Amino acid sequence: MEIIKEDLSRELLFNIWVTTACNYVCSYCYEGDQKPQNCLDYITADKIIQFIPRIAKDHGADIVRVNFHGGEPTLNFGIIKYIVVALRKNKNINLRTSMTTNCFMFVQKIEQYIDELSVSIDGNKDTHDSNRKTKKGEGTFDISFPNALRYLESHPRVNLNMVVTPSSACELYENVMFFIHKGFKHISPNIDYFDSGWNDELFASLYSQLKKIKEIYGQLGKDISISIFDWRIGKKERCVVGKDHFQIYIDGNLYPCSVAVGEQKYCFGNVDDGMDKKKVDELNNLMENVVPECVGCRFYSYCTTCRCYFINEKLTGSMYQASGVICATEHLRIQLK
Repeated sequence: MEIIKEDLSRELLFNIWVTTACNYVCSYCYEGDQKPQNCLDYITADKIIQFIPRIAKDHGADIVRVNFHGGEPTLNFGIIKYIVVALRKNKNINLRTSMTTNCFMFVQKIEQYIDELSVSIDGNKDTHDSNRKTKKGEGTFDISFPNALRYLESHPRVNLNMVVTPSSACELYENVMFFIHKGFKHISPNIDYFDSGWNDELFASLYSQLKKIKEIYGQLGKDISISIFDWRIGKKERCVVGKDHFQIYIDGNLYPCSVAVGEQKYCFGNVDDGMDKKKVDELNNLMENVVPECVGCRFYSYCTTCRCYFINEKLTGSMYQASGVICATEHLRIQLK
């Protein structure tokens, strides 16, 4: 088994929430149906523009990655352009940008501002429309997919991000092949951890679908990548708050994880005052504990549920209780390797 230990000590990630608004109502959205309609303003954006280089310098970062998050980030694309243009003027940081969009609209010349673009399409029309709908309850495939194809033309390395739910697990092979035939070369199937409908039978079906894809993967060409097969088994470093990743909410507050955003008990500072060292230490002390039921598992150091305590809490109500869905997903990944 190949062991990979990643070193992110000289790379920082800033996930900037540019809006909480979204024009779609996806059935599996972990942010819920009633999203607040708030946007990052220019006053806070200016503070972020000052904050990022300061933190990068303090951490001795070689690379600064900025991901623009929502809601649907293109609803506030003006602020994205503003931040990117300003940060690129700073010659002391090596900036790389990324964003995921639901493709409800096509942003002209997006490649001038976004280095790594992901589009969210779940599969063919039937699969996509079953979960991704407008606020009127109508399917969104006929809106989004034509724009996704346009993004593919302007951004050839665009990543196709698909959410796999219990209802679409048995259609994964069909949907992956659909995207490949449409010209997408980078496909990321992501298991919906938040759906309570998963069971052993559905995971068996999902495994069968993935094995079917794997059997032909080598014949698809070296330029085709499907993330779940390219994943390397590696020990997961302990999550350290304030070390290499920062969630910046629309109000400028800092959080350790996207699923913890908005939870005041996990806020560890803001772009005005910087990090609250006492709160950082308090949160990092939480990360020192173990997930009791997983102790003794030979994959303990390789598993998401033994590292991502905030998502554990979101899924199970406790930081230190394992998520059955994540556990099953991790075992599935290892089986595939």
